[in-house]
Amino acid sequence: MGEIDISQPQQRIVVVGKGNNAVGTDNSICTSKYNLLSFFPIAIREQFRRNGNLYFLFMGCLMFLGTYTPLFESSVSPWTTLGPLAIVISISLCQEAAADWRRHRSDHSTNYATCVVLRRAEEIPEGKDRDFDNLEVKVRIKGNMQPRSVQPNRPQTSNSNRSKDTISSAVPISEALRKTTSSSKNIIQGFPPQVTDPPSNGNAPMQYENIAFQKVKRKDIRAGDIVLIKNREMVPADIILLASSGENGAAYIETSPIDGETNLKLRNSPHLPIPDMMFSTSISDLNDYNHPEKENIQPAVKRLTRMTLLGHPDGISSLQNPNNPGGPIHDLSHTISRKASMSHYRQQSLTSLNTKALGAPKHYVATLTSEMPNASVNTFSGKITLPPHTADEPSIDIPLDSENILLRGAMLRNTEWVLGTACFTGSDTKLAKNSIKTPSKFSRLDELMNRTVIFILFIMLFCVIICGIYGFFRHKNNFGDLWYAGFAKENTPWPYLPTLVSPKWRTAPPPF
Repeated sequence: MGEIDISQPQQRIVVVGKGNNAVGTDNSICTSKYNLLSFFPIAIREQFRRNGNLYFLFMGCLMFLGTYTPLFESSVSPWTTLGPLAIVISISLCQEAAADWRRHRSDHSTNYATCVVLRRAEEIPEGKDRDFDNLEVKVRIKGNMQPRSVQPNRPQTSNSNRSKDTISSAVPISEALRKTTSSSKNIIQGFPPQVTDPPSNGNAPMQYENIAFQKVKRKDIRAGDIVLIKNREMVPADIILLASSGENGAAYIETSPIDGETNLKLRNSPHLPIPDMMFSTSISDLNDYNHPEKENIQPAVKRLTRMTLLGHPDGISSLQNPNNPGGPIHDLSHTISRKASMSHYRQQSLTSLNTKALGAPKHYVATLTSEMPNASVNTFSGKITLPPHTADEPSIDIPLDSENILLRGAMLRNTEWVLGTACFTGSDTKLAKNSIKTPSKFSRLDELMNRTVIFILFIMLFCVIICGIYGFFRHKNNFGDLWYAGFAKENTPWPYLPTLVSPKWRTAPPPF
């Protein structure tokens, strides 16, 4: 049997909630051809791909040697050829520099465009780089994950008696984003929204996390970040849709920048499998898990916070849950570059060992498992693994396909907002995989001119060889008759004035 090449991973694993620099690349895009150091070498080489420029350069060099060296004589100054050639090439270089400068400006505008990601409020300086007028969403999170056997019985409470989260903001969220209807239906599908807070009791301590909306540059988005996209904004990276203002977590996108189609396409949030909804003990109260027909951004942020690194910054991947079918996946390092993954893997291992040593319950967080980056814009396969409700339950896997991903370059339409986690960024996105490097400006006319110059060069070479051979033998056979040009044998008198003193004749033929 053949050995498995672990240096070529078949899938990528991303822990959701915070960008991981060890996974993938940054989100910058570069379409320019040159920089300050490479411009002149590459651009000049491109100019001399044209045979016409090479021909005139060669002829100018020959004239230079004939004028300034004793090798042979030249009747034409080399600057009559090299001068116009230098002017033509300089104009072409200026045009190439101007075009590449526009590409640099376009790249800068794209990479430095403002995007909004979810961050823990303590990680952002107060009032700096925040969206929605310093809005913060205060989320109540269960402090410890207890086994099911030691969990107290949950009291049956109605929706009206449950405690609710608060919003710390000078401006209501309704003024930041237009509220949508939050009516619920008994539909057992979609992410567990958890629109209400977990009830507090003496055996399940609670903690609070403030979540803020941070403005970041598009190039700073990394795989794992939770990104907020508003209506008519471009999708900044390949995003897995997690929540939206649309019905049942759906969103509409326009993909004309990708495939040229202007009709809107429907994308859906991942749906929780019905067997998990019905039989998993994590669904302790089905009323909390009904998928709302339309969801406000406040419960969406709370729901994602409770299951990701936003709510549990020291959490570990749900794939490392020992109760998962097939056992836990401890070695996640094969999914990323081996050098960059070692510190991440050591940190995960130490966290796991410390929780075991201290007897503390683990906090599992949602984890995205996807295919490796590829150029297929119509296919996608992966899964998102949600944390279990109690420490002795397996994690919940939700399959993902092309209906759950928003590709970079698409435009959000007819949807107020969406929340999703970055899956592929920068050069790993499907749009970048389908793009090619900026080609050189070499038209069919240039190709025709190259062939024409080569044809003319062969004709000239043939004529020079024939005329040179003919002139050599003609000069040799009639050497005595070339006295008028100063060629004659030594001591030969003037043909018509023999009494005059003979000049100093040139006795050897010229170097043809």
